[in-house]
This record gives sequence, structure tokens and C-alpha cells, in this order.
Amino acid sequence: MENERIGMTTFVDTDEVVMNLAVLLERVELGEVIVITSHGLPVAQLIRPTEDHSAAEKAEAIRLIREVASRNRLEGLSIKEMIANGRK
Repeated sequence: MENERIGMTTFVDTDEVVMNLAVLLERVELGEVIVITSHGLPVAQLIRPTEDHSAAEKAEAIRLIREVASRNRLEGLSIKEMIANGRK
């Protein structure tokens, strides 16, 4: 496999991904980022999954979003009115 590598990121063409997926996944597991290209243009990335957040962290994020939303109401504006105001 001969690919362009920048730091911990390697650029791999789609044909090579098909032939070497198992090897590429092992490299991703070790922390490398694989950018999949088609005709030289990036189309996807293989990366390690991020750490999952606990149920308590998710619940707290939802609570904070709802708190902010409760303080920021539309005050009777319709979507059409907001769009019209945004175009001024």
C-alpha cells in the first residue's frame, strides 16, 4: 500500500480500501485516521469512535438545552415573519 500520509492521517483511494479494509481498520484502531478518496477527492473518513457519554451526562445536556430554550421564545413570531425579517 502506497498512500499519501500527513501526520496521523493517511489518504487511501476507494479501490485500495476494498482490497485492504482489514489492515486499514487495524491502523484506525491504533489511532490513525484514514481519509478515503475517489479520484483524488476526500469522500469519507475512518476514525475511532468517540467515547460514549453516560446517561447522566446526556440528561444534563438535554436539561441545559431545554433551560436555554425556555428563556428564548419566539414571542408570537411565525416562521414566515422570521424569514422576512432575516432578508431585510
